Amino acid sequence: MDFKEFIAQEGLKKMALIHLKSASFSLLIYLYNEIVSGINEIISSKKELSVLLGWNEKQISDAIHELKFRHLIQVTEIQGKPLRLKPQLNFELWNLTSDEKASTFEPELKSNLFDNLEPKSSISAVDLQNQNTPIPFPKFQKEDFEDTFAPEIENKNLNDFLAFKEKNEAIDQQIRQLAIHEMEKIQKEERTISKDEELLLHILIKHHQPRKQLAIAVRSNLYYPNLKSFLNMVSIFSEKN
Repeated sequence: MDFKEFIAQEGLKKMALIHLKSASFSLLIYLYNEIVSGINEIISSKKELSVLLGWNEKQISDAIHELKFRHLIQVTEIQGKPLRLKPQLNFELWNLTSDEKASTFEPELKSNLFDNLEPKSSISAVDLQNQNTPIPFPKFQKEDFEDTFAPEIENKNLNDFLAFKEKNEAIDQQIRQLAIHEMEKIQKEERTISKDEELLLHILIKHHQPRKQLAIAVRSNLYYPNLKSFLNMVSIFSEKN
């Protein structure tokens, strides 16, 4: 089943009805987004996914366990290699039974960014689990934002953002072209590269954010020995721009 058929048969709706933990849901949505970008599977590590998605490594490990248990993803883990993750789009194969480890209630905090917000809630995790207690949020008035969204500031920020976006899109396109050139060079010289290395080049060519994928690859360059000089060159180019 391809992703268009998955969408047409309300696969996302069926997925949303499964009570996944937040980290599991975040990881699964990320994998679906990669499919939309033309990448059916990713090669990464728990540490890299932790940095990319903003969860700690234990939460990523638990998320992979839950999604694998429920047959929502296919996982290949080779010793000394990163994880190979691929969503299972055939929802008829999904396991909808609960797993004690995956379904255990656990408050999940991505950061302490909001620790100093007032008012603070005294509601405990047990309260949230056992009661239908509404979670209090600070109330904001329109006047709180009037200065922030003043027209002259808004226009300036918009222009800066558009310029920044245009610059980054140009850099991304140059990285794609460098990856295409490297692929053509390998084919012309009849060099042998691994399947992981070939997949990485395809990812850099097709991905909508190749610089992010490049950063992950550079941190895992031990797995791409035949692309070491290429990764170094493209990394230096990216950092200079």
